[in-house]
Amino acid sequence: GRSGSTLLSKMFNEVDDIASFAEPDILTSCIFMREPDGSRDQEITRLIRSCVHMVCKLQGVRTYTIKWRDWIIHIGDLIHAAFPNDRNIFLYRDAEMWANSWYRVYTKAGIDFDGPADLSWLGGQDEASRLIPLFHRFTEGFGKATTIEALVTSWLSTTDGYLRLYQQGIPFLAIRYEDLNTHREQVVRSIFDYCDVPTSQVQAALRAFERDAQQGTPLEGTSQQAGDIQFSVSDEQVARLRAILQKHDSIKTPDFAVPGTLEIKQA
Repeated sequence: GRSGSTLLSKMFNEVDDIASFAEPDILTSCIFMREPDGSRDQEITRLIRSCVHMVCKLQGVRTYTIKWRDWIIHIGDLIHAAFPNDRNIFLYRDAEMWANSWYRVYTKAGIDFDGPADLSWLGGQDEASRLIPLFHRFTEGFGKATTIEALVTSWLSTTDGYLRLYQQGIPFLAIRYEDLNTHREQVVRSIFDYCDVPTSQVQAALRAFERDAQQGTPLEGTSQQAGDIQFSVSDEQVARLRAILQKHDSIKTPDFAVPGTLEIKQA
């Protein structure tokens, strides 16, 4: 979240014959079902295929896109096994800018970034460790980590999950949010090329930039299209963010560029 994926989903919905679904919560249970030894992987792959087919059955739709929740990256290999010919997009953002975006959300909700992280909505410790695999490794653990520490390990877990899929040879087009926002037409055209969507529809898709991507949701007014609310994390919070990243084997900096990232052609 907070990396432009809702915006991209809305762009696809501007295109004729495409239906784009944002975060249908149909696969989270598959994460909890998976065994470390892979003994249920084939069963879960069949379940994934059935779940997606149940969602994607609208009349008159030629192409479907699905914006998954962040943690679905951790069963990305099973999704690829279920749908090996599908196109995969990984949209990500500089960790500091991503934290600033969440800071706006939490400030609006009256939540202290330096206070203890409330992870009760994820369930217990086991659930949290499955959805955010690096949480216990890079923080003091359940009940002790602050909100910003939990968020950073969430960003780190998602990025780490992408690296694991990329190393397995699963094809992706990775897009930096900063590139999507700065080079809008070029990036959307590249995405459409990759997804076999007619590039004649690019201008229609770009209309999504004219509206708040979070309009009609509790996050309305916190997106960049709504006009950035000038809140940002403190220098001390940035230092803690960077300290956590430094513990990772390869993702050492907030502006880490994942392999497979779209190269921007400068004019």
